Amino acid sequence: HDSLDSMEHTGLALSLLLGYRGELSNRHCQVLEATGTIHLVAISGLHLGLVATLAAVVLRWLALRLPRREPQPRRLRAVLWLGVAAVALSYALLAGFTVPTRRALVMVVVAGRVSMLG
Repeated sequence: HDSLDSMEHTGLALSLLLGYRGELSNRHCQVLEATGTIHLVAISGLHLGLVATLAAVVLRWLALRLPRREPQPRRLRAVLWLGVAAVALSYALLAGFTVPTRRALVMVVVAGRVSMLG
């Protein structure tokens, strides 16, 4: 969440990534309601976001327990990003790879890439 704070549309990114609608502006809600996509924000984004978060926690835990010297933070973030993207893609494929699932997958990958830069 901290990496997304500097974005202009943080609320929209969080809703697409995790299904969290608490920070959506009234304007965003109106557009989503007018297009009939407000329910998709919570459904597909939430499930894929939860899978991606769980994958990140498990992969980080495993990576930090590998026998080696000090892990390089940048390399660790890159490996975690690739792992989370692979898990999210696998889940999206299992979920039918519908348009809302693909949108949530793109947001997971983009948010992971943004957090990797920080």
